[in-house]
Amino acid sequence: MPVPGLGFIPLKDLVDRLGPELDAGEAIYLQAASQLAAAALGGEGAPRSPLALARLLLSPSEQARELAAALGAAAGDGGARETVAELARAVVGALAERSAARLGVPVDTLFPGLTTATGLLLPQGA
Repeated sequence: MPVPGLGFIPLKDLVDRLGPELDAGEAIYLQAASQLAAAALGGEGAPRSPLALARLLLSPSEQARELAAALGAAAGDGGARETVAELARAVVGALAERSAARLGVPVDTLFPGLTTATGLLLPQGA
């Protein structure tokens, strides 16, 4: 799998580095959060293959789009939409930083254009 800043690495190694082993409490929390997210997003479940998981983890613009749509639908009114956009930007930024740290690559190298992409997807005053 090509990873900016690292070159090609085996898919299993990428998934192992991005998703380290969980303890029992973390696994239960993840399962509950996944079920909640699936219900909020209309039944879409977690990625079923390592390749699908890697695509999701390495696509913050897609994460931003999905998160903004789900939160925007929940927020409803215009005043809450800016709060939703700010929250989505913060979550996507934190996910990008966490992924970059786990891979040992700067965020700007792993996700070039992230700031621009999230700015276009989640503009101020959204």
